[in-house]
Amino acid sequence: MRKLNYTFGHVSKQMNRIFTTGNRPFYWIIVIGLITYIKTVTYDFSPLDDSILIVSRLDWLKDFRNIFPIFTKPLYFGIGEFYYRPILIMSFMIDAMFGGGSAVSFHITNVVIHVIVSMLVYKLFLKFGLTVGSSFWFAIIFMVHPINLSAIAWIPGRNDSLLAIFVIASFICWIYFIETNKPIWLVAHYLWFGLSLLTKENAIVIPIMALVYYYIYSNNNRKFPNWRIIIGWGLIIFTWILVRLSILDNPQQLDIQPMAKIVGNLAIIFSITFERLVFPIRQYVSPNLLDINPIPGVIFTVFVISTLLYLGVKDQKKALFGGLWVILFMIIPELWVSCFGIGYTYEHRLYIPLLGFLLILSQINIPKLMSWKPIALLATILIPITYFTKTFVRVDVYKNHENYSQAISEESPSMPFANEFRGDILSKSDQFEDAIPFYTKSLILDSTQSEIYLKRALAYENNSRYIDAVHDLNTSIRLNSENAQAYFNRAGVYRHLENLQMSLSDLNKAIHLDTSNSQYYNDRGLLYLNFKQFGDAIEDFSRSIQYNPSYSFAYHNRSAAYFIIGNYEAALADQILVEETGGVVNEDILGQIIYHLHKPE
Repeated sequence: MRKLNYTFGHVSKQMNRIFTTGNRPFYWIIVIGLITYIKTVTYDFSPLDDSILIVSRLDWLKDFRNIFPIFTKPLYFGIGEFYYRPILIMSFMIDAMFGGGSAVSFHITNVVIHVIVSMLVYKLFLKFGLTVGSSFWFAIIFMVHPINLSAIAWIPGRNDSLLAIFVIASFICWIYFIETNKPIWLVAHYLWFGLSLLTKENAIVIPIMALVYYYIYSNNNRKFPNWRIIIGWGLIIFTWILVRLSILDNPQQLDIQPMAKIVGNLAIIFSITFERLVFPIRQYVSPNLLDINPIPGVIFTVFVISTLLYLGVKDQKKALFGGLWVILFMIIPELWVSCFGIGYTYEHRLYIPLLGFLLILSQINIPKLMSWKPIALLATILIPITYFTKTFVRVDVYKNHENYSQAISEESPSMPFANEFRGDILSKSDQFEDAIPFYTKSLILDSTQSEIYLKRALAYENNSRYIDAVHDLNTSIRLNSENAQAYFNRAGVYRHLENLQMSLSDLNKAIHLDTSNSQYYNDRGLLYLNFKQFGDAIEDFSRSIQYNPSYSFAYHNRSAAYFIIGNYEAALADQILVEETGGVVNEDILGQIIYHLHKPE
C-alpha cells in the first residue's frame, strides 16, 4: 500500500511539474481550450438571434461610422428593445469588419474570449487563496464544463463571456485595491465595472459583491468603506440608468406574472441549476420551463445541499461568498424571465454563476476515502475528462441550421417557435412534406400565429395540396388582414386552381397594401397577359422594373408583351436588358423577334 501511495505521489508531483510550474497553467489553458472548441470555428450562424443581431445587418456592422449609433440604440427591435448591450454589438462590428462577414471570425472571437476568461478564473482563484494546483484544476473545469457551451458555440452567447472578462477583471482590481490601497487599482475597478454595465444588466451586483468581500477580507473589516468609493459606484450606476432610460422602451409593456407563479418559476430554475452545474446530462439549446421536468433537479438539489452540510467546508467565508456569487449573478436574468413569463432559462446565463459554484466546491472537506492519493489522482483526471467528452460531443448541435433546428425541436417541443424553426429548415431544403407536421404542432401550441399559417400554406402548395393551402391562407388573412404577402401567396394558389379572377383580386389587394413590390406587379402583369389586356400587362411590367431595375423576369415578360402587340424594337431592347441584368435569354423568342424585325414587308 505504501508503495502504491509512493507511485501515485510520484505521478502527482510529475503532473504538478508539467502543468503548474511558472506560466505553464496559462499555456495549458490555451491548449486545452483550443482542443475543446477549435472545431466551432467552422460552424455556421445559428437560425436564432444571429439572424437579427448579425446576418441581417452585416453591411451596417462593416461600416465603422456606425460605432457611435451602437451606443444610442437598443439591442434590436421587439424584445430586444428592453436590452442595452453596446459592447456586444461593438464586438460584432469588429468581427464583421475584420472577417468580411464570415461566421469564422465570430466563432474565433468566442473561443478566444472563453480562453481569456478561463485564464482570469485561474488568476481570480489564486487571489481567493487557493493553491496553484487547485486554481489550475478549477480553471480547467470551467474551461471544459458543458454548461458553458452556448456561450462559446452560439455567437450571441458571448455576451456572458464578455461580461465575465469585465466582472473578473473588476474584482481582481478591487482585491488589489484592498491589499495595496493604491488609487490606480480603484480607478481600474471602476473602469471594468462601467464596461460590465455596458455589457449586461446583472453587472449591477458587482458593488454588492465588492462590499461583501471587503467586510470578509479587509484588514479594516469593521470600518465602513470610504464614502468616496460608494459615491464612485453610485455615479457610474446613475449615469448608466439615465442612458438606458433615454434609449430603451418601457418593460412594463410586458405582462407581469402572478407572484405565486414568479416564486414557483424561480424555485424550479434554481433547483435545476444545481443539476446543470454539477451533473449536466440534460442540456437544452433553448431551455424552457414547460419541457424541463423539475423533479430530478429538486432531488439533486436536496442531495447536493445535504452532502455539503454533511461534509462541511474548510473556509465558511469563502463558501458563503461563492454561494452569494451564484445567487446574485443569477437572480436578475432569472427574475426577468420569471416576472414576464418569458420562460427561457438559457444555459449561457450560468457562465458567471459557475465561478461561484466552483469556489464553493473548492472549500468542501474531502472525505478520507477521496483523500487517498490514488483515488484523488484518478478523480482529478476523470472529472475534467468526463466534462470534456460531454462538451466535445454536445457542441455539434450548434454546427449548422440542420443540427440546431433538430436539437431545439426535440428538446423544447412545447415551444411554438422551436417547431417553427424545424419546419423552416426543412422547407428551405425542399422537404415540405416533413415540414408540415412541425408547422402544425406550432399552430396547435399557438393558433394565433398568422405567419405560421402562411408558411404551412407554402408547404401545402409545394405538395400540390392547394385546397389546404387556401384554407391556411384564409386563416392567415383573418388573423392579419394587412399582410400583403398572404394575398400574394393566395393569388399563386388560385392560379394553380385555374381561378384567375380570384387570383387577380388577391394581387390587387396585395399591391394596395404594398405599392412598391416589384414581384407583385410582375405577377399581375402575367395575369393581364392571360386576359389579353396587353396594355395593362406592359404597364405592370414597367412598374415592376421601376421598383427593381435588375429584375430580369420583368424585362423578359415585357418583351413578350411587346412582341405580341408587334412592337419588335421594344421587345428586342428588353431582351438585351434581360442579358444585362443576369437573366437567361430565350433563344427561340429572340430568334422570332429578330425574324420579324428583318422579314421583308
